[in-house]
Amino acid sequence: MTQSFNCPSCGGTLEYAGGTEHTINCSYCGSMIAVPEELWRDAENAKTINKWTRYIFLFFAITVGVPVCVGVLGTILGILATLLGIGGTIFAAFLPFIIRIFSK
Repeated sequence: MTQSFNCPSCGGTLEYAGGTEHTINCSYCGSMIAVPEELWRDAENAKTINKWTRYIFLFFAITVGVPVCVGVLGTILGILATLLGIGGTIFAAFLPFIIRIFSK
């Protein structure tokens, strides 16, 4: 949203297109003018909030997400190892019969 304010040096009307820039060049006198704080403050606050939102997301992803994923992976590997152990036990129980069949 474009906002207007007057140049303190020459009185010319300056158009500020928004954003976080704190200075603007006067198109009439060429002076470097400080943009009034109320014009850029909201954009600066939104930028800061977006930055901290990313940091908070990364914090929770690292401190909660990674351990949960590692725990789930460990659980799945534990279940697979248990099934492999059960299968090995069953195979070991029938191994004498299998040897007897194939050794004849």
